[in-house]
Amino acid sequence: MIKFIYFDVGSVIVDNDYSKMSIARQHNISYEKVLKVFEENWKAGCRGTLSNRKYHEIVKRELGISHSSGDVTDLRVEYQKPIEETHTFIHEIKSQYRLGILSNAEKTALEKQIKKGHIPNINWEVIVESAQYGVIKPDPKIYEIAESFVPDLKPHELFFIDDHIEMVEAAKKRGWSGEVFDPKDRKESIKRIQKSITLHQ
Repeated sequence: MIKFIYFDVGSVIVDNDYSKMSIARQHNISYEKVLKVFEENWKAGCRGTLSNRKYHEIVKRELGISHSSGDVTDLRVEYQKPIEETHTFIHEIKSQYRLGILSNAEKTALEKQIKKGHIPNINWEVIVESAQYGVIKPDPKIYEIAESFVPDLKPHELFFIDDHIEMVEAAKKRGWSGEVFDPKDRKESIKRIQKSITLHQ
């Protein structure tokens, strides 16, 4: 029986692709170039080995853009928008299940996204932000950390939603259940997730 659901954030709760396209459009840069710069640095940023300020300096230098705060999380959050289908789903199930976030994210990113409204401002029981622990999905260690916050539950009572199959498969290897969210087919993804959760009851 599923009792706790962990959500990824990027491309599940928040539209990451929209933010990169917006940066490209706003600053007259190719989307491919924006994607390349972020992809080359996101792992270090999400592990916390690259500071938000240094990350921003790299983005500013490589793309020729700036932001008043000098913090890459502020830059990204400014251009993001929520995925409404997932927000609605979260509000629908928040009284039925215990909910948490398990995300590869730079330090303070999730807090800022919640304040901005990009992540639903609900009573999240657990928030695992990768940069706080120096490890990113799909490393088994981060799932172990997520489990440590709910010691009263067994792995089969946990469910994980992510847009990358390798992240979900890593959770399943620990005995969790889970489904892959397709940001290009949001409504059908939610239906599939709902069905999967129901089948595990």
